[in-house]
Amino acid sequence: MVAPTVAAAAATNVAQFHMINDEDSTTVAEAAKYQIVQLQYNGPSTKTLVDQIHADDPGVIVLMYADPTVEGGFTVGSPSNGCVTSAQASSGGDAWLLYDGTSQISDTTNLGDSSFDNTCISNAMSQAKSADFDGVFWDQMNAVPGYTLSNTCINAYQASSCSTFDGGSESAWQNSMYTFIQDVGSYDSSMGMKSILNIGGTYDQPAVWQQWNGPVSGAMEESFVGSYTGGSVPYDQWQGELANEQWSEANGKYEMAVHYDPGQDQESLDTYGLASMLLNAGGMTSYSSTVPTLNDATYTWWAEYTAAQDLGAPSGAYTTVASGGATVYERKFANGIVVVNPTSSGSQSVALGATYSGSGNEPSSASSVTLAAQSGMILTGSDGTTTTTPPSSGSSTSPTTTTKSKTGSSGSGAAKSSGSGSGKGNGAVAATLPKVSSRSNLSCKYKVDRRDLVLTCKTKAGTKVKWLRLRAYHGGHRIAKDVARVHHHHAAFGVELSKHRKGTYRLVVSIKGHGKVGKLTGSVRIH
Repeated sequence: MVAPTVAAAAATNVAQFHMINDEDSTTVAEAAKYQIVQLQYNGPSTKTLVDQIHADDPGVIVLMYADPTVEGGFTVGSPSNGCVTSAQASSGGDAWLLYDGTSQISDTTNLGDSSFDNTCISNAMSQAKSADFDGVFWDQMNAVPGYTLSNTCINAYQASSCSTFDGGSESAWQNSMYTFIQDVGSYDSSMGMKSILNIGGTYDQPAVWQQWNGPVSGAMEESFVGSYTGGSVPYDQWQGELANEQWSEANGKYEMAVHYDPGQDQESLDTYGLASMLLNAGGMTSYSSTVPTLNDATYTWWAEYTAAQDLGAPSGAYTTVASGGATVYERKFANGIVVVNPTSSGSQSVALGATYSGSGNEPSSASSVTLAAQSGMILTGSDGTTTTTPPSSGSSTSPTTTTKSKTGSSGSGAAKSSGSGSGKGNGAVAATLPKVSSRSNLSCKYKVDRRDLVLTCKTKAGTKVKWLRLRAYHGGHRIAKDVARVHHHHAAFGVELSKHRKGTYRLVVSIKGHGKVGKLTGSVRIH
């Protein structure tokens, strides 16, 4: 293996996911699986859904869709996918539209015009804020004019013919787009919102990707390592997209890596996309294998996705090995390994250096694997995925299996704690999280030991609960999101305490069984 080529990430869990649901048909339970959820404003019911998602998990980032390139499509308080009203468009006149010489290009807006920019961004941001969105997802931010228009001559009203794009140089077009993006960034700062751009055509233009990400919160890489129809992209495009992700992670920018699976039935290709993403992931990149219509309320969740969430923290950067014309990439994690062959040069066998097991289509108990061209595997270690923790006082005498919690995204803190306790540096302190409703079938105790907090939970005898879910918050941010399997009515979670350790940690544990939900909320004060 050659030396690492990217910086190692520090996040406990870097397998983040997002979903795109333009019809707002998803559920709160489905949305809780994701770091980012993109909806479209469809009236007052959208605000209700956004509020429910935030109430269930304040750490989920919920974005409102807006397409600024099409005139109209916006009405205050009504279903909208644009950013200016018809009346505003009429008032803006010809200056708000693009031209092919002297001929108007129907309904296509002139991004970079200050009057249009301010009206559009103000409308979208205000609508998003009124519906309690965290920000706006801006579609059609294309560095290549041909991604938006088929015209080879583009200019502003009364400007020199083809001065924005003449079929050759894209610089003037990109400058106009960047002016709009800078204006978006200014509104983000003033309104306390996030903006993520759908940037098209920059896998081979890294300078544009970096410049355009600068003023905003991040960007989407659409057709990430896969085409719109579900196929794989050429190796050079794969390399460019991975380089963009690497830069975004290093600069604290969100990236939504979208891999298309039109029929939701391509497990191997979807795993290839996720494995590729994990090579550079550090907690800012999220993944989806979605449908081109972007309307589904739920998406196929392959077994490999759950395995990815069990990998734990990266042990370092990815490394590569070249053999027989193929280049295999690998990255090791605390509890497993990811291996990817992005080339089209045929299969490649690689020794893993330890024994790992896969899920879904992947092998079990393998010390070496053979990767087909443009494929990847997500493998977990047979002895590194769990640790056995003695139970807290008052619980069963049987040991419980502890899974390391998963670091989540930043978000606002919310509900009051129902109970509290405190712990000090090296001692183990036990306390109980009380019930919040009579129908809860769950009790939990925790202990604090050095830099870890271990939460041990017990479900009521006679219940058939198979899974528990934990969310942990510190300093107004979600620091952990995890699930644990219940074994003999017991389950446990391990939470790595924040860097500065001290302060109040809010813990929320929930169960779902027989259609009834029980939830416990408590706080832990660490001195």
